[in-house]
Amino acid sequence: MTSPNLLHMRAAREQLKNNYGTAFLVSLIVVVISSLPEIFNTEKLRIISQILIGPISLGFTIYALNVFRQNNPTFNNVFDGFNTFLKAFLVYLLTVITVVLGLILLIVPGIILGLGLSMAYFVMVDKPELGVIDTLKESWRIMKGNKTKFFGLTLRFVPWIILGLLCLGVGILFVLPWLQVASASFYEKIK
Repeated sequence: MTSPNLLHMRAAREQLKNNYGTAFLVSLIVVVISSLPEIFNTEKLRIISQILIGPISLGFTIYALNVFRQNNPTFNNVFDGFNTFLKAFLVYLLTVITVVLGLILLIVPGIILGLGLSMAYFVMVDKPELGVIDTLKESWRIMKGNKTKFFGLTLRFVPWIILGLLCLGVGILFVLPWLQVASASFYEKIK
């Protein structure tokens, strides 16, 4: 019997089959925005990156859901998160603060909190009427009993991420959309 995590990975790979060119470009935008501070090592870019990563992450989620749902995914989806800029930023900020506080409390609580809040952007896409706190609560609710399963799914990508990094980092641009679409598959199953 095939594990559910392998099924999510296969479903994501199948859905990405005709979208890898666009997926590569979308993940390139995500990686560049999140890596700006490390590339140029300036405090201004660190702040700008932290402000932009929420909406860009939401856009990446929109793209992944469109790929998984076969709903006309486009490169511009990565910028769709800016349509709800403030909400996307606040969801990101509150998630980061919560996870960091959990990590300070001995690492494991931070991992549990991160897993519980991991579906927040997916919830934002499907339930845009929810406020920031309600979005986080809904993510927590749907992840109840599913955190270990999602942790297992993400662990299955670790060797692929390492391999992607060993390929001069370029391989990661193919692994990230695969992981995101597999997360969309997981979300569709638990929502």
